[in-house]
Amino acid sequence: FLIKRERDEEVLKFLPLIYNIPKRKNVDLKDKQAVSDYYKIFIAKRRIELIAAEAEAAKVTFKDAVFGQDYYRATWMSACLNIGNQFSAIGPVCIYSSTILDEVMKETDGEFPITIREGVLIIGSVTMVSALLGVFPAKFMGRKLILTSSHMALAITHAIIAILYAIKSFVAMYIFMQIFIFWFYIGTGNVSFIYAGEACVDQAMGVVLGVRWMTEMIMSFTISFMIASNMGVVYTFVVYAILNVIAFAFMCTLKETRGKTP
Repeated sequence: FLIKRERDEEVLKFLPLIYNIPKRKNVDLKDKQAVSDYYKIFIAKRRIELIAAEAEAAKVTFKDAVFGQDYYRATWMSACLNIGNQFSAIGPVCIYSSTILDEVMKETDGEFPITIREGVLIIGSVTMVSALLGVFPAKFMGRKLILTSSHMALAITHAIIAILYAIKSFVAMYIFMQIFIFWFYIGTGNVSFIYAGEACVDQAMGVVLGVRWMTEMIMSFTISFMIASNMGVVYTFVVYAILNVIAFAFMCTLKETRGKTP
């Protein structure tokens, strides 16, 4: 895993190339040997970085990770990122989708074309497919771009759902619930985990994910009271739209982590 000292200068010459594709640095993609040499240097340098980063991270205590001068900002920014992730309201919408569909059934006197069981199965299927598709944006797009665009799309979608429910366009509303799930899983639902893993040392991940799941529990617990109150379905989704605007504003303050060294 280590490059001998006498090769260090050779490695340094390639540093400007390390995090760019060969084409951008005038490496002839048709020259297999040149491309091979490029990636050999890339892999060797990456291994050295990872070994050094892992060795440094292993020295960090839990106290340092959560409150230490060098780590607390990354830890708490990632924790807030995961709170914003749950502001999406993915938990409440999926967990209480049957309740929402039951409200729709009451509003339509049972004439909604999809049964509650079918509606929940469709939501589960859309969730699975969207989660699988989430790998593609994360592979080709920056973390910050995905997070900001995802939450803005979620805010708009929640607002549309509220409007459609208010005007009793229930089929369209249900379709936009699927669009909401799609936007979540190809965006913040996938990348929030990746971002925290790139920004935090392992010792802080328990706190970061603990904050995430605590927020989801609160969000999922409160939706039943919100729907049953004077807010109803319409203003419940208005609140969710506002929460996603807040999350969008926060995501704009994050630093990009894609392509960075450890």
